[in-house]
Amino acid sequence: EDLEAIIKESRRVCIPGGVLLLEHGYHQGHDVRFLLSSYNYQYVKTDRDLAGHERVSYGYLMTRSSE
Repeated sequence: EDLEAIIKESRRVCIPGGVLLLEHGYHQGHDVRFLLSSYNYQYVKTDRDLAGHERVSYGYLMTRSSE
């Protein structure tokens, strides 16, 4: 719920072309990518840490929200 709130609210302050990076638990990559896509972030990806666990997901906001 916290990550979803951050993703949702970031649409109001992120400039077009900006990127939102979120560090998360190793088991949350799929869900975070889904949330980023659901809030119209594009080019969504997840990077792994040195142990090979999904750790940071990010996406680009191409247009600012009118919400």
